Amino acid sequence: MNINFFDPKYHTEAARNDSVFGLSDDNRIAFTTDDPSLIIANVSNPSKVLVQFVPVDHNIIVKDNLGQDVSMCDAMVYTPDKSPKMDIHFIELKDQMANWMPKAISQLESTIQIFSQNHVLEDFRYRVATAANKAHPQFNYSMKEKCQEFREKYKFRLNICAQVDIKQ
Repeated sequence: MNINFFDPKYHTEAARNDSVFGLSDDNRIAFTTDDPSLIIANVSNPSKVLVQFVPVDHNIIVKDNLGQDVSMCDAMVYTPDKSPKMDIHFIELKDQMANWMPKAISQLESTIQIFSQNHVLEDFRYRVATAANKAHPQFNYSMKEKCQEFREKYKFRLNICAQVDIKQ
């Protein structure tokens, strides 16, 4: 399977450099928004770095060995103009109170596994996977051990929060 997550055949939005914008999901495809009533997670970009938003789920379709769609995260945000290495963020958006985290992490894991099979991780300076939940934006107990395991296994930092931070 050869999947180029950056292939122009996939739906993308225009690159943007807003200092803050929202991410949402209409259960079909993820999108950016400035409408506070729709926002599930915010992207914080204080340096106004140019970022590219790409919906992943229902856009970059990957089939398993049985021909079924692989469950992937909702979105990808990356810094196309950063040299020599880009930053990349995979984001799973949820809006539910109970039992959301295992599914969100699973979707991030499957996306990162497919991405890692098709791209060189060392080409990316800052790699982050974010599980965001509008219905549960504050997460009170420590996930330090799970985050460390995730980082060791996938070479991505795992964040459980409702904000994606773009680094300068």
